[in-house]
Amino acid sequence: MLGTSASGNDYPRRRPNVLIISFKGLTPTGRIDSEHLVSTLDVLPTICDYAGVKGPAVMRGRSRREVIERPPAR
Repeated sequence: MLGTSASGNDYPRRRPNVLIISFKGLTPTGRIDSEHLVSTLDVLPTICDYAGVKGPAVMRGRSRREVIERPPAR
């Protein structure tokens, strides 16, 4: 199903979001996690979590650090 945006472009209304994280020594090479849902709202809380700072009170989303650091399922 396509919708028309304000700019007139046709984009699917629902698309899967892909989050690619690469951090040497932390993320295993070739690991793909297709179990967990990720929103673009989760990016800032994740960065704040790794930086050790508290995000703004109005911040939505949640840190995905536990998913990133989880060992790959075997």
